[in-house]
Amino acid sequence: MEVQKRGRRSWTQEEDDTLLTILEELVVEGHRGENGTFKAGTHEEALKRMLIRVPGINLTVQQIVNKMKRWSLKLSEALDMMNTSGFGWDDVRKCVVVDNPQVLEEYLKKHPKSSNHANKEFKEFERLHVIFGKDRATGHGAETPADVIETQSLQPEWDNMMETQSSQQPESPMSRRQESPISNIGSQSEGSEPKKKRGRMNEVVDKFIEVWETQMSSAARDMHTVAIEMTKMREHMEMSTLVDEVHKLEITEMEEMNVLKKIAENTHYATIFMRMDESRRLIFVKSIMGM
Repeated sequence: MEVQKRGRRSWTQEEDDTLLTILEELVVEGHRGENGTFKAGTHEEALKRMLIRVPGINLTVQQIVNKMKRWSLKLSEALDMMNTSGFGWDDVRKCVVVDNPQVLEEYLKKHPKSSNHANKEFKEFERLHVIFGKDRATGHGAETPADVIETQSLQPEWDNMMETQSSQQPESPMSRRQESPISNIGSQSEGSEPKKKRGRMNEVVDKFIEVWETQMSSAARDMHTVAIEMTKMREHMEMSTLVDEVHKLEITEMEEMNVLKKIAENTHYATIFMRMDESRRLIFVKSIMGM
């Protein structure tokens, strides 16, 4: 239960869970804009559904707005910690973790207005991540905690690889043409080299540049093709997993087919379904299918 502070409304766990479910539904229904903000009327609609699902609840639109602001701030602060070297995510305990007390102390000094979320349970993280779409806070697409930490841990390795590749990469023909004595032939005196020889040499350099650029263009096309195939393979694997998970639900074969069709038409449904606990998936499916 949320602690009462300075007149702040105290929320029960049931009310928290209900509001989270409603917000997930509203995101799926398109109430969140492309820039990550919620459209006009979203909070009012959330209140209507809360009043229906929690009979006798005493709640206002402003209290929902305030609750969502606190959730959004907590999510942003946790993501910022996770994107800082020395921090991580414990998927079992569902919390941001840090092993070195000095790292935490330095972080809190640099961010005096930020709350300390280290080693404190944050079980709503994944649901809030879907609701608020905090990809803008990490610079990536919507990610799970594990994705955020994996990206962070791989970054130094990637930087080292790129630095090594850059140091080993041969000099560009374009820059060689500028620095090579061949390219200075045209600036020499008329009597230093025959014009005919200068013409042949420049033609050789131009031809070399043309071949090099053609090879680079071909390599780029090959890389693009590989990327497309890898994306298709990943989507196929994710869809296969989704089919298996839907099959586990206690629904008829016809209902199963209709659910898969509905989810296939809306990628948001698939994302929310796969990130939910198995115990809540049937409720979500019944909600989107109107069962």
